[in-house]
Amino acid sequence: MTHYKVLYILVITLLLLGCSENINQSNQIYYSQQSPDYDGQSALYNIPMLSKDQLNEIAVDNDYLNYKEARQFAYTEFISNIDIFYSEYTEEIKFALSTNIELPLKLTNRPAVVFNYDEKPYYYEFGILHNGTLIGTLVALASPVEKQVIIDRIFTEPLDYTSHAFNYKRYIGNYPEVYYGLSSTNLYQQIITQNGSLELTNISLNSSSNEFNFTDFYPNEDLDSMSGEFKENVGVPYKEYLDIINDSLTTVKAWWLDRKNPFDFYLGGGNISDNFNVPTNQRDVISEALNNNDYTDKFFLQNYLNNSLLNTVWSGACGPTIMSWLYRGKYDSYHGVYIPLCGEVHPHNNNKPIGRLFYDYRSNPRYSKMDIYDISHKLDNRLYYQWFKRTDSLRSGDALYHLGLSRGLREATDELYNVSFITLDQAISLMKTTNEPVVIVCGTKAGPHYIGAIGMGYIINKKGKKGHSYFYYMDNGYKTSDENNYYPCWKKTNGWNLHYIWKRQF
Repeated sequence: MTHYKVLYILVITLLLLGCSENINQSNQIYYSQQSPDYDGQSALYNIPMLSKDQLNEIAVDNDYLNYKEARQFAYTEFISNIDIFYSEYTEEIKFALSTNIELPLKLTNRPAVVFNYDEKPYYYEFGILHNGTLIGTLVALASPVEKQVIIDRIFTEPLDYTSHAFNYKRYIGNYPEVYYGLSSTNLYQQIITQNGSLELTNISLNSSSNEFNFTDFYPNEDLDSMSGEFKENVGVPYKEYLDIINDSLTTVKAWWLDRKNPFDFYLGGGNISDNFNVPTNQRDVISEALNNNDYTDKFFLQNYLNNSLLNTVWSGACGPTIMSWLYRGKYDSYHGVYIPLCGEVHPHNNNKPIGRLFYDYRSNPRYSKMDIYDISHKLDNRLYYQWFKRTDSLRSGDALYHLGLSRGLREATDELYNVSFITLDQAISLMKTTNEPVVIVCGTKAGPHYIGAIGMGYIINKKGKKGHSYFYYMDNGYKTSDENNYYPCWKKTNGWNLHYIWKRQF
């Protein structure tokens, strides 16, 4: 999250095992049978918020921010940067602050919780309300990795939860795709079957550890290539930065867990109310931040923002899917065969235009590489297979690595494009100057997740200093339902991730 210049990923390798099964949910209810307090707002019934008792049980763990602290810190960060996410409400917010009336944007009192594999909170998902209407979802970190930054993602449309989210605890998985279970020893992945139904299938983690060193995870060949590229671009091998990054984690965690830190005014002082409110001193902090903002710089790759492409989804292993989607934003066809978009006739989609077009490779988690070859040959003339054939199913459930990204892209574009391994600062600047997308490999405690940045936003204050920056990205679908949650969202930039710019060779 700050501009740490290099990379470290916290990962767990994943291995999909077993066959798809229908789960009897009748006796597998994690949520209390008592009706939670939804503040009389019917829209909130669709959010699997934990009860106050469950949240208070989590809150006694002093190694993590409790949800009320996370909520107030996140709100300050959110509203101070509101022009990035919801510019249509910026003036409304400023007016409310200047006249001391109730703020039109609020967060839900309680969040939905995503757990790590030690049964500790990892994410708090708060609903964003505009005058009582649910308009989005804010994802806050329970254990932040940067001072003064707690937001991980902003979904400008509300996350859509299925019944599985109410019947099971939700685990980090390859977030935003979560895994389900009553404990981390028995986990399920949600899939969409070919008949369109949502089912759970068993998965197993081949490591019980929450944290996995990046250098132990990537193949040596990839590490050597990345080190060479990083030294060429930055001047030193990336491994020299690892000790600094490790030290930073410890320092940042201590900063957040110190209840005497100088930013406790975000919290309003004293005890925090169960119900969301914005005390006077917190309003003052937000008002000062907004008044100090000079302008907002938002940049988007326009060729990726057309509705036909945004409603076309490659749904499968995250590396091959995002590379296929980014490719289609630049090229109409692959090896001479036109790749239809949403609203166009697809020969293998009943020859009918539909509201959303899926190139679906996820309906069966046990597909072999030969199965994928056949499906991809039929659906997209083997575009998806161009990268899938380079994945490693043994390390992390079809993980794609550095050289797989590079070689796949070079072959797909007849050597016109390659990916270049770069720092976070370079990613932000080069996206704007080259007009090319950035592939980001996000490190979670479950494994790497590949996303494609097609925009960015940050605020410059009156002293010319750049504030927090966020990527606008697409991925293989934050899979909480079969219909929604496939649109781009905002993610806080993070130097702990890997960044690859699409780079023209000539």
